[in-house]
Amino acid sequence: SLLFNGSLLGGPGFVEATMIPAIIIVMFGLAIDYEVFIFARIREEYVRTGSTTEAVWRGLNRTGPVVTGAAMIMILIFLSFSFSPMIGIRNFAVAQTVGIFIDAFVVRLIVVPAIMLRLGRWCWWLPKWLDRVLPGSSVEDRADALAHGGS
Repeated sequence: SLLFNGSLLGGPGFVEATMIPAIIIVMFGLAIDYEVFIFARIREEYVRTGSTTEAVWRGLNRTGPVVTGAAMIMILIFLSFSFSPMIGIRNFAVAQTVGIFIDAFVVRLIVVPAIMLRLGRWCWWLPKWLDRVLPGSSVEDRADALAHGGS
């Protein structure tokens, strides 16, 4: 509402209630997209190296430029919608711009990797019952096999 209250972007001083679910749904979809892309690569590196630190750094080095590039493109596109004369479109565009910036640059590239580095091997822990239910071999078992000379 601050951005639309006759100030920076102009407008009637409110956010349309119908935009809130749309904003949340689209941001959730985009967040999942980034999550899968980045963390699938980090997991691949962990399985290959057995080191959380190495996995995080290598995973971010490979996916970071793609994520930041995609985020910048989406931010620019949503910013172009923020000049729409329709207040609903403007609300949606500004919310998506702010959300994408926070999600892609702050959460995915700073906060979550920092937490993963602090947690170390605990990032990869699964309860035994869940590990049996999920398809494929355990990440920890494969990492332990690599650390002990197995393939």
